[in-house]
Order: sequence, then C-alpha cells, then structure tokens
Amino acid sequence: MVLVSEKVAKTLKKQPACILSGYCNANDAYHQTASSPDGTGSFLAMKGALAKSNLEPWDIDYINLHGTGTQNNDIAEGTAIRLLFETDYPPMSSTKSFTGHTLGASGGIEAVFSVLAIQYGLIYPNLRFETQMKELPFKPATEFKKGEKIPVRIEWTPESGESYLSLKWQEPLSPEEQNSFGFSSEAGKQIDYYFVYGNNMDEVISGYRTITGKASLRCTAVVPFCMLVNTVNLVNIFMKTVIAHFVLHI
Repeated sequence: MVLVSEKVAKTLKKQPACILSGYCNANDAYHQTASSPDGTGSFLAMKGALAKSNLEPWDIDYINLHGTGTQNNDIAEGTAIRLLFETDYPPMSSTKSFTGHTLGASGGIEAVFSVLAIQYGLIYPNLRFETQMKELPFKPATEFKKGEKIPVRIEWTPESGESYLSLKWQEPLSPEEQNSFGFSSEAGKQIDYYFVYGNNMDEVISGYRTITGKASLRCTAVVPFCMLVNTVNLVNIFMKTVIAHFVLHI
C-alpha cells in the first residue's frame, strides 16, 4: 500500500483505490501500553477522524476493529464505540482473528483489509467468536458477506436555473453493475425520480415520452443536468444530455 498526498495523486495516471478523508491521533495518558477502561483514547481518536472528514457516525458502514481479543482492549474499544455510535452500530469485526497481532505492522495490514472492504463491499467474519461481552450491547459479525450495498448520502441544493450533479464510483464493477445505480430520497414515497439518458435532445425527449406515455402524470420539475460517472477502466464518460423528472405525489 502506498499513501500519497492529494497533490501527488493528481499527477498519477491511475485513480487511487480510496481516499483517506479523516484521521486523528489521541492520547489519554492512562498507561504506556494499556487502554483506559472507559475508552477515552479510542473515543477521541474516532471522534476526531469523523470531524476531520466532515462525516457523522451514521455515515460509517463498517468498522475494522483493533480487536486483540484481550479483556483490556475489547472493553475499552467496545465502550468507545458504544459512546460514539450510541444505538446505531455498523457491522464490525477484527481481522486479527485471521492474521494474529502483527504489532507495529497491524495498521498497514488492516488498512489493506479496509480498502478491500470498500472496493468489494466486504464484511469479514470475526473468527472463533463465542461469547458476547455483557458490558456491550453489540457483537462483531461472524459471517463473511460480499457485495453488500453501501448507502450513499447526497445533499443537493440547486442554486440556479442550471444545476449539476456528479456521481462517481471506483472499479471493480461487474458488467451488470456498470452504468447503473440506485437513487432515493429522504422524502421517501412522496417523490419519484426518473433519469432519462440520450446522446442528443431527440433521444432524451423520446425517452421522456416513454415515461409519461398517455398517463396523466403531473411533472412539478424537469431539471436538465450533466452527470459524470466512473465506469469501465475508470474512464469518465460524459452523459451529454440527462433529464431528471421529479413527480410529486399530492
């Protein structure tokens, strides 16, 4: 694994596997090697990393635990997670159950595990887990999962008559997944979204008429916008004309 700055990344031909958006180092001055039982150090580190990346706890989809399998670490780390995530705990597991504790090398090894989890939608099982700690209201994942759907939160406020929305994802994608994605709204069932793609306006209008047909749909907003998507071989394909059709149910 090679970690480069944003400036260096812009000079590379290949897109980065992922972006490190937040990090933090904290010291609770409890002990040279042991963690404080109340999880202060881990809590401050995770809270600081979220703040730096402008993320909230509910944005996290998986936690690669430090998870040494010792009483001191597990209660301290678990308490920090309980305090930070409250009742909405994401899937989590310790990959040390596969590799053992590699001491100073564990951060690099588990960074690789984490990148693979992001790329392939993986959740690793916590091997040989048997008894949940009575102090904690959650337990690690015990089954291997692949291709898990990762929710994406998009906050988009059009600022003028012409607005733009950019969506990009990294490879690998199966042929069935390329050029496809799901789109939903916090408004739930009150709004339906239809995206019509075409190489020119005639094709878009034809597709738009396919949606509306003879049915009496009330269109409250038709917003032309451009979309950048990351598809085969990480080549940005520019969709020339896209119409977003919003139908508000009253």
